[in-house]
Amino acid sequence: MKIHWLLIIGMALFATGYSQSLSRLEEKYQRQQAQLSALQNSLDSLKLVLEAHAARIDAEKDRPNADRQKIARLMAEGLEISREINRREATLRKFQQEMGSTRLQLVHRYGERLDSLHQALNGVSSPVRQQFLLQRYLALMMKYVRVSPAFQTLAFNPQRLKSLEPGGDSDSLQHVIYREILTNAAAEIDSHLVLIEKTTDEMENLIRLEEKHREFLEEAESEAYPGSFAPGLIPGRSSGYTANADNPERITTATDKFSATNSPGSIFQQLGIGISPALSETGGVPASNPSLTPREFLNLLKAARQQLRYLRQIVDEKLSEEPGISPPPNQQP
Repeated sequence: MKIHWLLIIGMALFATGYSQSLSRLEEKYQRQQAQLSALQNSLDSLKLVLEAHAARIDAEKDRPNADRQKIARLMAEGLEISREINRREATLRKFQQEMGSTRLQLVHRYGERLDSLHQALNGVSSPVRQQFLLQRYLALMMKYVRVSPAFQTLAFNPQRLKSLEPGGDSDSLQHVIYREILTNAAAEIDSHLVLIEKTTDEMENLIRLEEKHREFLEEAESEAYPGSFAPGLIPGRSSGYTANADNPERITTATDKFSATNSPGSIFQQLGIGISPALSETGGVPASNPSLTPREFLNLLKAARQQLRYLRQIVDEKLSEEPGISPPPNQQP
């Protein structure tokens, strides 16, 4: 009996340590996101400085009596700015690799927890316990999605892709590069869409099941305690989760501190999703409140899917205009 209790205590201590370790990993990733944003902003600012410097050089060259010494000095300064940009880009790439390592660790840890919760759900018959586990599963699923490969930024700039035009003759090197960019973009869009489609279906099924359980428990609560509220009967109201004051169903956990939508490296940010003040009308996320209900997060997934399908359509239209080129087959069902 003593060994049995020691085993239980040991497992509890291990679970506590595991949870704290995961929390520290999440905090590390959050700090890295802030650092990445600062590095990217610094690099973007320096590129603007270089563009302004290049404009000064061009303006000096166009003057009737151009000062060659001034032009030489400006070009030397521009060269130094270019070198600094190269140094900052190298720093950014190295940091992105470090951040990628942290992200993969989170993917692994979240995956382990999701597997454990899935097994627990299959072995539970109590509706109250099922509802509690479903809410935990949904909250963890949202975290997992945020760091999964399908929701990292695309390798190409969506805005530049929309305005991309071929240059030179149809047999020129520019056209070859143009077609290669479009073909690669189509493949990448398809790979993201496959994973987003799968995640959207899974989230939709889980939300439907969770809402069904919630309705059942609310009916049971109202029948058992007419005109009153039974604390703790419906998980999420007093079960270790916190509810947003404006929306009781906006469930977050103690470790759910970082936002999916407006962070660097997020495909939602890249596609311009998540900055709208009215989620219900646009599929965006209220910028003032980074915590989301599962259904809001589902709307986010659907908005990303819609934007990617639109980008795929643009790619197909551009490729169809190329002589002798057919758009690659769309991998979506």
